[in-house]
Amino acid sequence: MNLLLALVALTALGIWARHGPEGTRAHLNLQLFLLTGGWLNLFLAVFNMLPVPPLDGSTVLAGLMPPLRPLLESPGMRQFGWIGVFALGMLGLFAPIQSLCRSLALRWADLVAGWVG
Repeated sequence: MNLLLALVALTALGIWARHGPEGTRAHLNLQLFLLTGGWLNLFLAVFNMLPVPPLDGSTVLAGLMPPLRPLLESPGMRQFGWIGVFALGMLGLFAPIQSLCRSLALRWADLVAGWVG
């Protein structure tokens, strides 16, 4: 769902950037809103796929690697997995992911703006 929301927001951004009324405050505000919604949803999709319980990435990893399933689905990992997520954030892992998502969002919006031009 996050990828779909990002795609919709960034496609709308590309169209709006190309055909919206430039120079108005409403134009700039809508551009910022769509850009933020787009890259934030990309970030949330990537974040959710981290293989740390209770995020969905741990379920995918458990399906791909059955020997890890008991570990990843244990109640302790589900309950205290947020400590791992917090540790990853403290180690600065999220900043490069955020930067990558923002860059991808801008590239998609530029590509769409070129298509509709």
